[in-house]
Amino acid sequence: MPKAGPSKKARSGREVDLSLTPAGIGKPLFSALPTELILLIISESSPDELDRHDTLFALSRTCRHLRNITLDMTWSVFEVVRSRYPGDWSKGLADDLERKSNVLIQLTHLHPLVHTVRVILTRRRSEQVLPAFAACLFKLTSVTKLVVAKAHTAMTTHLKEGFDGYTFRHIREIELPTQAHNVLRCCPEVRIVTANEFTNMESSKLISAIRAVCPRVEEVKDFQLDLKQLKSLSKAAPNLRILGRVTLNRDESENDAVIKQLKAFKRLTEIWTYASESNLAFQEAARKSYTVKLLDRRRR
Repeated sequence: MPKAGPSKKARSGREVDLSLTPAGIGKPLFSALPTELILLIISESSPDELDRHDTLFALSRTCRHLRNITLDMTWSVFEVVRSRYPGDWSKGLADDLERKSNVLIQLTHLHPLVHTVRVILTRRRSEQVLPAFAACLFKLTSVTKLVVAKAHTAMTTHLKEGFDGYTFRHIREIELPTQAHNVLRCCPEVRIVTANEFTNMESSKLISAIRAVCPRVEEVKDFQLDLKQLKSLSKAAPNLRILGRVTLNRDESENDAVIKQLKAFKRLTEIWTYASESNLAFQEAARKSYTVKLLDRRRR
């Protein structure tokens, strides 16, 4: 009986070089590549995070070898920040968040893999969606970072009702808009708080939440503070070490008062502020007591 050659005819009629499949392993060429190369190919596969997640999810269901490589990457971030239904953006986000939350609650073997949650919250069916998401977040005890990338400006009450009764002691870092301050009130062990989508007048709501339930906050970022709010923050976060990317709204005549108020933060060591001509006097004064990092607002 003649020996099989190194190639054979595929159904398409083209020759397939069987030498590209490692003998005795039974893996297709891609999964036979070194793990480092597979990871590099995946990282360069698409600049779009949603497409990359879809790729990882598909690979994790291909074979045991690829599952072992990609499973951690697939589920390290639980993310719902982009709708698959551009015609109805809020409906798509709400449907995805509710569906993924309910499914992930059941997949307990994946819970230890999830370390970051990043979502956009809408008012669409909030009475069903928010409780489902809150229940899921409560189960994901390996999550240390929560990012609420956006939230509807008129959903403060919705969030209060949806998260009522939950405490997320595993959250150590949170980023959120001011209207989501009721979510912050559910995270008593948080250490880093980053604000987004807020005005100076509303930053006091986040400070109030920190004062009420987050005594261990050590770093705040992107807060806009006037002298009164700075005083409130010093009482709310006595353990603060870093004021990151802060904008201090003040007249130049208030520099001495601001420096004096900063001394109320007994553990403060670093201030990150934006470089500007109007800020020079404050920067020089602050450098006498703190490490001052100057930031370019264009590179934020």
